[in-house]
Amino acid sequence: MFLLASYIEVLYSLRQKLTLLIFCLLLVIPGRAERPAEEIKSIKADQILNTKQFNYLDKGSIITLRIATPAQDKVVFESLMRIESTDKELYNLILSHSPQVGTELLWVCNSEIEKVCIDSYDIDSISSDTMSVVFSVHFPADSVYISANGHSYPFSSHGIRSDRGYRFRILGDKHSQLKLLSRQAELLTVGKEEQHLSAWYWILLIVVVDMIIFLGMHWRHRRQKRLKANNRIEILTSFGDEGGTVKLPRANAVYLFGGLQVFDNKGEEVSQRFSPLLRELFILLLLRSADNGISSEELTTTLWFDKDDVSAKNNRAVNLSKLRVLVESVGGCTIAKISGNWRVQFDKTAFVDYYECLPEKIRPDSLTTERIKIIAALTAKGSLLSECDYLWLDSFKSHMADNLIESLLKYATLLDEHESYDTKLLISDIIFRFDSVNEPALRLKCGTYVAMRKQYMAKTTYEHFCREYKSLYDEPFEHSFNSIISQ
Repeated sequence: MFLLASYIEVLYSLRQKLTLLIFCLLLVIPGRAERPAEEIKSIKADQILNTKQFNYLDKGSIITLRIATPAQDKVVFESLMRIESTDKELYNLILSHSPQVGTELLWVCNSEIEKVCIDSYDIDSISSDTMSVVFSVHFPADSVYISANGHSYPFSSHGIRSDRGYRFRILGDKHSQLKLLSRQAELLTVGKEEQHLSAWYWILLIVVVDMIIFLGMHWRHRRQKRLKANNRIEILTSFGDEGGTVKLPRANAVYLFGGLQVFDNKGEEVSQRFSPLLRELFILLLLRSADNGISSEELTTTLWFDKDDVSAKNNRAVNLSKLRVLVESVGGCTIAKISGNWRVQFDKTAFVDYYECLPEKIRPDSLTTERIKIIAALTAKGSLLSECDYLWLDSFKSHMADNLIESLLKYATLLDEHESYDTKLLISDIIFRFDSVNEPALRLKCGTYVAMRKQYMAKTTYEHFCREYKSLYDEPFEHSFNSIISQ
């Protein structure tokens, strides 16, 4: 099929393809397959959904829910549909999402749980504004099919039968984090589908599939080209039930978390123009400027230790001059020698993420929920300069991680035990970015999920932690799940 798409891409322009598609549609309309009107009976959703009456499904049913998708950073564990049969069997369709595990559909009957992780293709769909979930069952069958945005997954029917009555409850919890946009119900009745399809139907199918493949490849190529040309950070990140956003500046900004990025006053990234030596020099000056700067002797010892005094001095002067030219358009950036030490200075229009996480900015007694959201946005791409492995940098990384983790854990103890669930989960996620096997963060996250009555999410978090611990230390984690949530 991909070869066919490439062949058509060479032979036809986009306009010619559309003309061919319209022509095939006109030919197919007289010969398309007919579906008897009595086969699928559409009824008002209120007739069988969220009612106290039991309904018999005859040949089967199709229930379609359209919901507003939650933010990617949001933790969701919600029931989409609960089903109760006349013989007291209970079924539950659950949507689960977390940044660590991803998005899952769970089909639960009594103590039996089946789950499927929606793959990366579906996750791209779920990141849009809406999500469509379809529950369908056809008799006689041993399976039900649950679809997420058009991708179907088979599950065991667990005894759902046509001779039993069922009642359905959709997003019954008034405190649900998911918003139901629309719902639709269909009952399948006795009827036969015509199997004699026109040959033009298959021609149309091939053309439509080819068009979809071609347009998808064309869109992907243009998107990759655009992203490559505009290599800029995401500036909007959503958190919490309130739907608040943290907007990170894209101009006159320097970012160190997740990797060095420097943006000038026009929003263009200039750090790509840095040579490896200029990159290391800029990072060293920036980090030391948060203290009292760095002396010429320390610069020489760190970067030009293999050169004599004259050569080191010349190299220092040349590279400082080059660096000044590159960063002069970033928030009035200046590199100067002040009181015997070299420093990088910015004007008030500049933003440096590292300076926002210094100890004086993250004292536990001064932290707020909004400040936690800002820290989460700043560290969303990773820890401090995660792609750099300079020997002198290790002390800065460990000092930053230790201070941040200590402050966040102390602040978490100040929060109400039965409130601020989202903030506690956010705190634990931030800590795991710096220390993936931090035990206090594990206790905080699992304990929060248990308090929220999300035992499954707590267990999943614990299992992921144990796998990470095993891969790092080559030995099992010594504490059981019950000991973690009991403290």
